[in-house]
Amino acid sequence: MRIVSLLAIYFFSVPFAGAVDIRQFDLKTTERLGNLLVQLSQRSDCGATTAAKRRARVTAIAALNGSLYHDVRYEYVVLDDPTEKGFLVYALATSQKKSDISTGGHYRVTVSSDGSTAKQVDLLSQLIRQPKASAGNQVVAVVSSQIAGNIPVET
Repeated sequence: MRIVSLLAIYFFSVPFAGAVDIRQFDLKTTERLGNLLVQLSQRSDCGATTAAKRRARVTAIAALNGSLYHDVRYEYVVLDDPTEKGFLVYALATSQKKSDISTGGHYRVTVSSDGSTAKQVDLLSQLIRQPKASAGNQVVAVVSSQIAGNIPVET
């Protein structure tokens, strides 16, 4: 029984050991970035308001080539980097159809101030597809939990 308990502790703690490899911000900055993401994702330009920001978006898309989840539509939002010169480009996974339920699949790319160099790519959350309700039933709640760092991420 003791071996089973030790193995359980090991297997449940291993995924969290690498969880702090992403770039993290303090809680106040994370909240501000989350609010900006919501605001800018609703605009047609998604924050790509200058030539450098549009270039950063293209650079981020190229940096994510081969990493994104298939059969998922991505929306790219560009924010100013809060702690250094440059930009944060978010690849936000969105559902293909209104009836689809998925959580996660979001990436963040740190891009240089001229928009030409991807400095870091962070997977903020794995994609979790929720099962669809069987005929005659309705999904009333969706719950998921992922640990990507010491505090929740902005997405």
